[in-house]
Amino acid sequence: MLFIIFIRWDKKKKIRTSKQLNSIMSTGNNGTEDKELLAAQITRVLNNLTEEKQKIVRLKFWAHLDFKQIAEYLNKSEAVVRKSYYNTLLALKNRLR
Repeated sequence: MLFIIFIRWDKKKKIRTSKQLNSIMSTGNNGTEDKELLAAQITRVLNNLTEEKQKIVRLKFWAHLDFKQIAEYLNKSEAVVRKSYYNTLLALKNRLR
């Protein structure tokens, strides 16, 4: 669910800070353990990605850079970064099922 929230926020181009995410994650005591477990699963999956894919995801979600900025930073084309990003999200989604 947390991963789906990330995707929805990104697709809508709404910027959410980690404070806002933590606030959402901590509402109510119901499911706290489930949320922590899911966060741990996401972290494990992200840590298994290649270094470049990790950078792309971190720069997109946490640094709030657009694809053009990420491409410039990584010295890659915008199309390559965009494709890698969406392929990575799909792979992450499938691994978390």
